[in-house]
Amino acid sequence: MGGGVALTYAYSGTHRDKLAGVFTWSPLVDVAPAVRPPGFVVAAGRIAAKFFPNQKIVQKLDASFMSRDRDVCREFAKDPLCHSTGTLLGLAEMLDRGQKLRSPEVEKKFPEALPILVCHGTGDKITDCTASRRFVEALQINDKTFKEYEGWYHKMHAEPGEDRVQFANYVIEWIKERCSSSPTMAASTSKL
Repeated sequence: MGGGVALTYAYSGTHRDKLAGVFTWSPLVDVAPAVRPPGFVVAAGRIAAKFFPNQKIVQKLDASFMSRDRDVCREFAKDPLCHSTGTLLGLAEMLDRGQKLRSPEVEKKFPEALPILVCHGTGDKITDCTASRRFVEALQINDKTFKEYEGWYHKMHAEPGEDRVQFANYVIEWIKERCSSSPTMAASTSKL
């Protein structure tokens, strides 16, 4: 959920003009095809959310979809903070955010000078890698990067072995390349 929220804030947040860049991985631009609910279920859920917004619903995520590292999957399954309960309104808003991110109007609202990095694994069975790629391609901004990782799952920072190190190093380099060129960073550095 965090990636979709961050991208939404980048075009509509109260203080979006203070952002020096946006980095997300595995954002919910769309649900992965393997777990995407049928349209009539989504429509019924949206209607129900209007009348029963706080109604809790269990939407269990398969722990094995989180990472190719089985230990990470086991820890996710045991973590009491990774529960599968949400409200109808929360689920509807999450899907609505993704739908808005896929609309042509939103792609034009991103600040042209805002660097954006979106990373996604092609093996993600929770959020759709193809939707993320299309989202970045459609953005009308100067500094946009889509980085695809072949076969990687949803929790890219928790993939097995050296993959998580490779991922972290790529992100660090992307940020470092933009630190001195960011208007926000340059303004704060000149005050030192």
